[in-house]
Amino acid sequence: MNFLVSSISGWFAALLVLATLTLPYTIRRRVTGPRPPLAGRYRARMQAHYWIGFTILAIVLFHTIFTAAAGMAFRARTMGIVLAIAALAVVVTQVMFGLKLRRPEIVGRIGLRRLHLGAMVAIVVLTGAHVLLNSPLASGLRAD
Repeated sequence: MNFLVSSISGWFAALLVLATLTLPYTIRRRVTGPRPPLAGRYRARMQAHYWIGFTILAIVLFHTIFTAAAGMAFRARTMGIVLAIAALAVVVTQVMFGLKLRRPEIVGRIGLRRLHLGAMVAIVVLTGAHVLLNSPLASGLRAD
């Protein structure tokens, strides 16, 4: 049962990462001309992206705490755990970047958006490596 809860929470977080990664690109409109009137509407359209980001952080924290409390981390590969911890740190950083980007007046917005995208790529890579290293077939885990 512990394995099932851990797996479901991990895969749900991974699906939400993919959803929130694609969301800004699906709602973006290429508009020329003055931006201030669109800024408010764009932020309103981005609400789902913001809330999915917070939800990802909550699920990843749950997944981490539940897996550690269930003792499953002791049966996993160390490198997979290290990558998962790095991914968790990047998720926290990603939320901080996102909170800053919600303010339209922020200086250096383009650079911060690039960091935000780079952090998302890092999350995908680190999470993928974590899954490959600590999947039941790779690490010899069996369902409880």
